[in-house]
Amino acid sequence: MTAAFRTLCLVMGAALTACGGGGGAGHTITGVAASGAAIAQGTVEAKCQVGSGTTTTGLDGSYSLTIPGGQGPCLLRATDPVTKTAFHSALEKDAAAAVAHITPLSDLVVARALGAEPAAAFLDPGAQFEKITPANLAVGIEAAQQAVAVVGSALDVDPLKGQLKTATPQAQGTALDRAIDVIMATLAAADTALSRLAAALANNSTGVSDSVNGLVGSSSTFLTGCPAARSGLVWVIDSFSGSAPVAHEINFSTSGAGALKRLSDNATQAITAGSVSCSFVTADEREFRISDNGIGMWQSANAFGVLVPIQPSTSLTADSLTGQYGALGYLKGTYVYSLLGNNIPVDFTKALPLEFSINAPGKPLIQGRRCDIGSGSSGPTATCSGLDDADMKLIPTQCTPILIPGRGTRSGAQRCRSAASDGESNFIAQVIAYKSGGSATVFLAVEKYRIPDLSYNVGTGETPVMATGLMVLSKVETDAPLPQVSRIEADDFWETGYAPFEPASPFFKRSAGASEITLIAGQSKSYRSTQGGVTFTHHLDKPTNGLIWSRTGDAGYMFRLASPAGWSFAAEKVSYPAPYSAAQGILGDTYRVSAQVRKPSFVTSAIGSDASVIVGPLPAVLRAGR
Repeated sequence: MTAAFRTLCLVMGAALTACGGGGGAGHTITGVAASGAAIAQGTVEAKCQVGSGTTTTGLDGSYSLTIPGGQGPCLLRATDPVTKTAFHSALEKDAAAAVAHITPLSDLVVARALGAEPAAAFLDPGAQFEKITPANLAVGIEAAQQAVAVVGSALDVDPLKGQLKTATPQAQGTALDRAIDVIMATLAAADTALSRLAAALANNSTGVSDSVNGLVGSSSTFLTGCPAARSGLVWVIDSFSGSAPVAHEINFSTSGAGALKRLSDNATQAITAGSVSCSFVTADEREFRISDNGIGMWQSANAFGVLVPIQPSTSLTADSLTGQYGALGYLKGTYVYSLLGNNIPVDFTKALPLEFSINAPGKPLIQGRRCDIGSGSSGPTATCSGLDDADMKLIPTQCTPILIPGRGTRSGAQRCRSAASDGESNFIAQVIAYKSGGSATVFLAVEKYRIPDLSYNVGTGETPVMATGLMVLSKVETDAPLPQVSRIEADDFWETGYAPFEPASPFFKRSAGASEITLIAGQSKSYRSTQGGVTFTHHLDKPTNGLIWSRTGDAGYMFRLASPAGWSFAAEKVSYPAPYSAAQGILGDTYRVSAQVRKPSFVTSAIGSDASVIVGPLPAVLRAGR
């Protein structure tokens, strides 16, 4: 192997060039580590029959590991720095291509091939090396492909060596990446761990279908063509109302009777599949769109919000959730504005870029700080330094578990409040956490929040401005990578949101138009996109990691919190119209807020306009009744 070719192989690890292994210089293994998203800057370890080594993945999850004098077969482990979950893989001796992806699917391959739990096998691999043969790996590969089929998708490539490119917030991943998404979304909806499925598959006497269905239970049924939309228990959260999240049971039934049941009173309404895949509509005319990891967005004539599967096992102090979060807050409130002697109620919206930490025991459970946003012509001046908000500290002793209505069992959610000021807390929120694949997301359904530094005076003294709303937190452990140069086609994203001062129809939904992504020479943290003749300059990890700060000019800006699973939240600065323009100096900037969902690409076929289908593993038809 020439030096030039070896260099090319290392550089092209993410493209999975078959570079071979062995040789006197060392045994080189390449691949991609992914858990539903790229495992960025995660640790990869290899234990081979001769030699061992460790390395760190790139921002796209790719890795290249050379073991001097090494000799296969090998077992590998990658640890996701976000969820702290470990995944395993294997490489046979004298493999024609020294490629070993490390993913949830490779974990299943190893379990079936070795007849052992992958975690235990990696810790004591001596007796396992002789089982890492092409024949045994073929058995494991077939089992992993069958597991994907059971949960509603398809995979016809090798999970260990097939083409793997992970999704980004702007673009879909390859078929292998989508199969990983489906497996992880299914397990998340069923609130079960991948390790349990791997342990079940390690028993070679048990059929794959029985192993999978025995763990995912009621979530085995799903919206046709959209396996990330699973039956089960879900929270429906209104973005602004301040009302408690509402627990529902959703059923994409094989009997053709799709239904959404509110658990507090068992009120049930029919659901029908929407006009496009991964969407459905309720009898009260709410439209839902589901992302690749199971989180959904919804819109009605007078509200929009989020759908989140319920995970009763969630613990906010678990390693998978403690850490740093980028966040975006949507707030809605009312204050009284004095104009020419008249007191005018002003219903306003406000968005806040935020930075949160979820802490281990001994500190405030959830601690946030506001971020300052600048829009100067010299470039991004957004920062979170020095703006700690004393009110944004939810105290463990002030949190109570939320039980699932009508069942009396824990939901994993909590109702928390800040330390009381003069006997009254200024921050009260219901906390819902959701883990799927490589993401950890927390939703704060805000019942009460004091808008920092804002008050009004209508002759009765200074009164703080209070609001309700939603804060969305996404755990971030690494810098965000630049997107690829690409074209995003029209209708690839569906958007819903609230536009203030549009009294006729402030709540909206639409399909996003086409856009072009281009890079900026010499910039590692900024890029541009053009849509409808308007060019945005985007700055990654501003004002804090996980957020994207964008400018359309010296005065206009927006910020976005985005997930590789295909959903995002955004807030765009807008101006008050007359006669309220003077209020801007009191309230600060106000924002048009929105949420987006990318059209999932694991869809196999579009739903016809004459009939909508909601199915599980067996086809069943539910007429749309349009």
